[in-house]
Amino acid sequence: MQRSNHNTLINTFKFAFAWIVCIVLNLISCKHENVKSIGPALYIATDNFRITNEFSASESFISFNSDSLWFNAGFSEEVNWEITIKGLESKAIKKISGHSDSLFRNNSLWTGTNDGKYFFKAGESAIAELYIFGKKQTWKDTITILTEKAHYGGDVIVWSDMDGHGATTSWYDYFDNKEKIFSGFQNSKDPIQGMYRSLEGKDGLGKDNYYIGALAHNFLTDTVGFDTSLDKIYVNFYMRKRTNTSAVAMSVISLVGTDTSRLNYNVGKLDWDDWKLISLKLSDMQLDPTSKGAFNPKFLKQVAFYLSIHTAAGVDQTGFDVDFITFTRNKPFDVLNK
Repeated sequence: MQRSNHNTLINTFKFAFAWIVCIVLNLISCKHENVKSIGPALYIATDNFRITNEFSASESFISFNSDSLWFNAGFSEEVNWEITIKGLESKAIKKISGHSDSLFRNNSLWTGTNDGKYFFKAGESAIAELYIFGKKQTWKDTITILTEKAHYGGDVIVWSDMDGHGATTSWYDYFDNKEKIFSGFQNSKDPIQGMYRSLEGKDGLGKDNYYIGALAHNFLTDTVGFDTSLDKIYVNFYMRKRTNTSAVAMSVISLVGTDTSRLNYNVGKLDWDDWKLISLKLSDMQLDPTSKGAFNPKFLKQVAFYLSIHTAAGVDQTGFDVDFITFTRNKPFDVLNK
């Protein structure tokens, strides 16, 4: 009798174990099926794929200051596609992708934006190339850019692109005892878009140590700015060093009536060679003690950049290149999402 009970217990255990194994295998199988369904579907062109309507841009000549363009094409089946647009002079790149059986305004609109640090510039040609997933052949069209993009929506103020667009274009420089080394507009060395502004000088040449010079512009006469709190506003600019001992400070000025207020920020040592986007929240800047009243971001009037000391007084040859200055609301100027 005891042996019978023992055998029954063993059989019950074996049955339970087999049942657990079945459940686990079933769960694994279900999980595997769910993993397959994660992510977007990929539409690869078949051997029968063909272009039913030739790839072309809606405009051969475009002014992105006021207009936009899109691409047209028809496909014999739904496929994944990618359009890569390359500026022949600026090195700017823009990519547009999707999956469909055709290209039209709603899925291939281009407003003149770029995907990297380089901006498309006026007067250059751009090549648009269409890639179809699963096909080696590509299709191309050429676009001539008459004017580059200058407007990025209500949350972006283009203050100056140093190329004639923006709230201000009247830049000037001033130096300690006017013993300046170098200043001016140029586009000779790897510009991110058209012209950029450069400033370079040496400490100790003028009457005051620790002061070299600055770059600024005339006060705006128009009302330009955002009527919101300082922690929601950013000043953005691209900058790179010109010498191994480069350092920069900057300021933003508002003017209400006769009350001038200044925000200051020490960018510090420039330890990068390539163009870099710097975005500063106005609330992180310091109110200058000489300011008359609170800073009012609704009445932005001036931006200035100052050559700063990197090492010690009377030692540094310091300089910077600066380009594409903007003010933005709610978030920094995002070059990859404009």
